Amino acid sequence: MVTRFRSLGRLFLVAGVVVSVAGCNFARLKANREFSQGNEEYAGKKYREAIEHYHTVLESLPEDEIAQDDALSSVWFFLANANDNLYRPGAENAENEQIGQEAIENYELASKRSKDPKYQKLALQYLFGLYRPDKMDRPDEAERIGKTLISSDPDDLDSYRGLARLYLDIGDPESSVATLQQALERSPDDVNLLQELAETHNKGGKFDDAVEIYERVADLQPRDPVARLRLAQFFQEKADKDHTLSAPQRGEYIERGIEATDRALQVKPDYFEAFVYKRILLNLQAKQTKNRKEYDAIMKQADEVTQRIEQMQKKQGDT
Repeated sequence: MVTRFRSLGRLFLVAGVVVSVAGCNFARLKANREFSQGNEEYAGKKYREAIEHYHTVLESLPEDEIAQDDALSSVWFFLANANDNLYRPGAENAENEQIGQEAIENYELASKRSKDPKYQKLALQYLFGLYRPDKMDRPDEAERIGKTLISSDPDDLDSYRGLARLYLDIGDPESSVATLQQALERSPDDVNLLQELAETHNKGGKFDDAVEIYERVADLQPRDPVARLRLAQFFQEKADKDHTLSAPQRGEYIERGIEATDRALQVKPDYFEAFVYKRILLNLQAKQTKNRKEYDAIMKQADEVTQRIEQMQKKQGDT
């Protein structure tokens, strides 16, 4: 009799294990199914429906188990991003605040629990964007995340660029410059970084520093006429719009702008935009002079440039 009970006990124990394993497999199947359905809704921009499926995934399995799964561990990122897409900046109501808070919490979880490093980094990048002034307007938190991105991957220049733009948006051009210079220590000849540094200098009122950087950008791209044209545009805008310039300063900037268009045309003789800006700069130069002889000589150049522009327009119209 004792033997019989022992046999029954072993039988019930085995049955229990089978039921437990079956239950575990069912939960995982359910989580996988809900995750797939959630992704379908997400791809179709049905974010509310996707969120329901993602919540079910999190309810189906323990967090530690989800975190160890190659696919399922990205659920926190997609849940956060679905909420992020639903969040409406400036809408002051309880539902919108809850949506925003859920996005924050799940981006934070994704940055720590996603198995794939790609989603960990994406979570921080999107969280940085969520905190920016044009969304939640929490610059202190955005700065914190931006610095975290840089420290976690110091070679990713986009992280420096993003933080520099944040500083510029909140009116701190000095920190923006410092961040871009930090990035340039890693990649001294990165043209995109240099252009942003020039624009930042300009917005901070440091025109000459900006010019120096723009000239460096142009020198790094000797066969790119666009770089020289950008420099010409920069001089033209300064000479035309800054009414605090002295006459000699304005004249110098106009001459340097004309020189930049000429160098662009040396690289690309049929560069239509360069001719257009050269004519604008020549007209500005003509207005500067009080010497009739100089005026006539400048206007003769301007007329020649105008004729060339008209010829190019006619040629384009005939094709």
